[in-house]
Amino acid sequence: GDIMAHKENFSMKDYSIIWDDVRNIIKNSDFSFANLETVVDDSSENQTYPRFSVHSSYAEEAIKAGFNVFSLANNHINDHGLKGISSTKKWAENAASQFAENSASQKAVPEQRPLYFSGLRNSGEDFSYCIIKKGNWKILYMAVTELLNQYSYTSYINFVEPSQKGRNLFIQQLKNLRSKNECDLFILSMHTAEAEYVFETSQKQNQYYTDLINEADVDIIWANHVHVVKPWSLVVNQKNGKPEKLIMRANGNTISGQRWNPQFSEPETPRDYTGDGLIMHVTFSKKVYNDASETALFAHESEKAEITSIEPIFITTYITPEQNFVIKKLDDNFIQTLENQNRKTWAGYIRERKKLMEKIEGNIIWN
Repeated sequence: GDIMAHKENFSMKDYSIIWDDVRNIIKNSDFSFANLETVVDDSSENQTYPRFSVHSSYAEEAIKAGFNVFSLANNHINDHGLKGISSTKKWAENAASQFAENSASQKAVPEQRPLYFSGLRNSGEDFSYCIIKKGNWKILYMAVTELLNQYSYTSYINFVEPSQKGRNLFIQQLKNLRSKNECDLFILSMHTAEAEYVFETSQKQNQYYTDLINEADVDIIWANHVHVVKPWSLVVNQKNGKPEKLIMRANGNTISGQRWNPQFSEPETPRDYTGDGLIMHVTFSKKVYNDASETALFAHESEKAEITSIEPIFITTYITPEQNFVIKKLDDNFIQTLENQNRKTWAGYIRERKKLMEKIEGNIIWN
């Protein structure tokens, strides 16, 4: 979901504790994706809503926690104009270079994996994208936004006009991109032009997702912007019954300061959903099917990637007695910990939030 930084977040003395409870989840996947929804600029002061900016130290704790694929395309990326766009792009390029495979600096931090970023570009160039390789896998990744807080400097951003004409053009661009880049998976991050804090997805938006899958052959649609978790869809091949694609309509906030005033007596209020997020753990395998037998092979032109497991992991933002905003797994163990610490009000609140979040479920689309 969204990594944000309100004053409550960047005022913390130790950013690493934000991730302590979930870093094992993040690091244990080959690729962990996040939408970094802020400008990164060490030459300016940290700034909160409505124009976000953080120092690199805040963003880099997310990298140390295990995130290694980022979207930089969102409505806040031009909150500070071209200076903010440029500083964020420069930071991302330096970070990617620092942790590139076989770089001298990576040897000093062996646990850090190569980093990938998409969403920003040089003016006059086509949309930026990444080719991610690991073993016999090749992943095509692109991040775009349909929404900006100010519509300036769009030539430096992967910006898609959210009109029907703009979307049709974008689908054609994606078709051309995939045709030129054979890959096992095509992953598209989309910052959508939808209303914030709304759980429903319009029929028009769902049709757009279907078009992206069927016409542009996108394998994973990873949408964001609304700051709440929406239901997801597993897309199953109707011919062979195999799950092949995934639509995540919104995974909410991974971390933010939006839950600065929890409504303990009314935990179901819409604003309280901004304190919860979803980490979707998805496993893909490449397989080929011959008659009645199933055989997993190494790279082969007839192989097809399919989803072998999906595990939704709900997370929640917890405000510690020291007023630190940290991420916790939204589960019974955390509730029991709060009970043991005699934080009864928080325990009751999190118990109700868990019930509410568990009502958000995925479904199956037969394609």
